[in-house]
Amino acid sequence: MVFCAGGLRFALHPVGAEIQRWIDGAGLTLTGQITDEPFIQGDHYAARLKPDTALRGGNEYVVSGDVLIHYPLHLDLGLGDRVQVTGILIDPGVIDTFSYRDYLARFGVYALMRSAAVERVEQGANPGLAGWLTQLRRESRSKIVAALPNPAASLLIGMVLGDESGIAPEIESAFNDTGAAHVIAISGYNMVVFSGLIVWLVGAVASTRRRLGSALGVAVIALYTVLVGGGAGVERAALMSGLVLIGGALRRRTFLPASLAFAAIILSLDNPTVYWDISFQYSFLAVVGMGLFTEPLMRLGTRLLPARWLVEPLAVSAAAQALTIPLAALYFQRLSLVTLPVNLLIAPVLPLVITVGTAAAILTVFISFIGTLLLWAVMPPLLWLIGVVRAAGALPFASISVYPDARLTSLILLFILGLGAASNFSQEWWTHLRGRALQWLALGGGIGLAMLFALLWSSRLDGLLHIWLWDGGSLIQTPGGAHILVDGGRFPARLLTILGDHLPFHKRRIDLWLLTQPDERRYAAVPEALVRYEVGAALYNGQPNLSPAYTRLFEALADVPIVAVRAGYRVEFSDSVQIDVLHPASAPTITDHVDDGALVFGLTHRDGFFLFPSDLSATGQTAMLEHQQVSTVTMLQLPGSGAPFSIDRGWIEVLSPQVVIAVGNPDAALAASFDVPLFIVAPGEVRHLWTDGVTLWVDPD
Repeated sequence: MVFCAGGLRFALHPVGAEIQRWIDGAGLTLTGQITDEPFIQGDHYAARLKPDTALRGGNEYVVSGDVLIHYPLHLDLGLGDRVQVTGILIDPGVIDTFSYRDYLARFGVYALMRSAAVERVEQGANPGLAGWLTQLRRESRSKIVAALPNPAASLLIGMVLGDESGIAPEIESAFNDTGAAHVIAISGYNMVVFSGLIVWLVGAVASTRRRLGSALGVAVIALYTVLVGGGAGVERAALMSGLVLIGGALRRRTFLPASLAFAAIILSLDNPTVYWDISFQYSFLAVVGMGLFTEPLMRLGTRLLPARWLVEPLAVSAAAQALTIPLAALYFQRLSLVTLPVNLLIAPVLPLVITVGTAAAILTVFISFIGTLLLWAVMPPLLWLIGVVRAAGALPFASISVYPDARLTSLILLFILGLGAASNFSQEWWTHLRGRALQWLALGGGIGLAMLFALLWSSRLDGLLHIWLWDGGSLIQTPGGAHILVDGGRFPARLLTILGDHLPFHKRRIDLWLLTQPDERRYAAVPEALVRYEVGAALYNGQPNLSPAYTRLFEALADVPIVAVRAGYRVEFSDSVQIDVLHPASAPTITDHVDDGALVFGLTHRDGFFLFPSDLSATGQTAMLEHQQVSTVTMLQLPGSGAPFSIDRGWIEVLSPQVVIAVGNPDAALAASFDVPLFIVAPGEVRHLWTDGVTLWVDPD
């Protein structure tokens, strides 16, 4: 009967939607409501749209079935907004061996519209408790971004708020390669720590009124689950945590297999495809591993490790990895060779980051001062976590490609499960997680202070000029500590990570920002960076532009002094660094090509002269030489990524650079023609140069 009921529920689950018949390559306009909070996905927003009508050829049709829409970053849309979107519906399809179509279908999304033209029809009304929690999540995210630099801010947001959209691809890749991907999102482990804290607080505060305390604990866990956006792994952990609290109120112990089975059944009632969800499988097996292996590993660790306080977090982390490593190898064809040491190194700080970080994320919205102090307190362990993962991920042997057979993986999982069952122990994991709280607090505080002093020491100035170059922008640090940002690129997460990596962790000011041309690829990421960083002054070439993204940029710069500059304009710093604008000689008009009038500047430091031409066209290069006398260039960044049509060879010969930097993929013939060192900055890379004004060093990697 049970199997029949399960089969009936699965048969009733929709396998498609009416909206799919509109996937025919022709354009249309959909009108509907945004039903989930939009999130950043690379260089655009993604949002779930529930359409009710479709307009094509002047005719309106009633439609059903959710659509995932992509739209520009300059549009500020929210949950509940009613919008009109125009574009072409496409099938999500299959990427390599990953079926994006099936993945979205499990969440009830059956079509995709990229580069949608979106117009808000009606501002969404606050939809009750869910709307209030969504607003709380947004405000908390903004406060964290304002208080902490990236990548620490984006990682903490992912860990405690479930929003991974701000994590830069290179950071996410490092966590994947080191087997620490479970850290960057709300996972079963995170919920175990959070709900363990709730269980402990309920026991401490409401020990005499057990049932009332348990009810409050269940309510807090439920609210937190809605706050972070749910998800199969989170919901399973929340259900199990609720069972523990209810069992405590009824003076009954929770039996792990029964609790897991109950959670899986409840989740499948809502969505029977949850068993195919990788995050659910990963979370499910992680909890099984913790239940089976934590106790034996703790007994082993007690005998081997003199530091007893390290035993518990290391045992929990290793137990969670026991069953998830084979699963990760099967799905992602990657096996991390450093997962055990990395997780052993980060395990001691994870409970501190999750508990203090969660408290800070919520308190910073209501009591900003206390929340900010807690965010600063959690930053040292966050940076330790990021540093360990990055260092391990940079090792050439961090991960290897594997192609395991699914049947072999199943046998390995069964074997590991058998070992755990054979140990036949009773586990007391809630007790372990709440034990030694004062020792953890003292240890965390001591380590945090030590790391804070280390951060302050590492942020000291070295008297050198530093330049970091990447596809879309550059960052300059003068010997005196001023920071100059040139453009920034189109990816907010990447820009914030670069700024977080290279600005002192306590600095929240970009002293000067230069916009070289009104090309969205040059500045799309900047408004997001302005949430955390203030700008002292901004320079641009004065060329007008009517794009919505450009309008949004200047709205974000409303409180910043902005100067339209011409050739001959100079900025002098107190540490012998000066910036001279070399082009354009006059303000470009709205009809001029953006590359012809790009802002070109030279930076002088003692004997060194560094030329930044942006994407200046060959026409602009000729015009620049007509109005400017340029001395020998120490470093030249090639305009236009070194494409052959974008370079005037006569311009190069006049400049006579000693070092050439090509950001992108330069023309092979052009690259071979240089008789001076040429360094290529590939997409996704950041190149570091530094100088004392006499000698120039370039990071070869």
